[in-house]
Amino acid sequence: VLNMWIDGVHRGYFYVPAYSTAGNTLPLQIGRNGATSAKYWQGKIDDLRIWNIARRGTDIAAAFRSELTEPPPGLIANWTFNEAGGSTSQDAIVVRADAGLQGAARFSEDVHPQ
Repeated sequence: VLNMWIDGVHRGYFYVPAYSTAGNTLPLQIGRNGATSAKYWQGKIDDLRIWNIARRGTDIAAAFRSELTEPPPGLIANWTFNEAGGSTSQDAIVVRADAGLQGAARFSEDVHPQ
């Protein structure tokens, strides 16, 4: 089951009918609906985290307004999008997978809410 949380609130889930632990070589795309789709996210994304473990709702709600200083167990990607400019957001975990901004995507000067 894939779950989506936005601003500490559970917004939805999707049952994955079949999966493989082998993965694939395709890049992760954030804010786009499919590789050939022209449908893009029309909003802002800040402090995006991907986990490989199930987390309790109370843990998510308690930590969503805080940037992590150290990667906890199970966190496999964390983009804070704090860069002042450019076209790359650094992954904040040890085994990094930086994110490249494409198209009209740009960094915002908004301050992370506390």
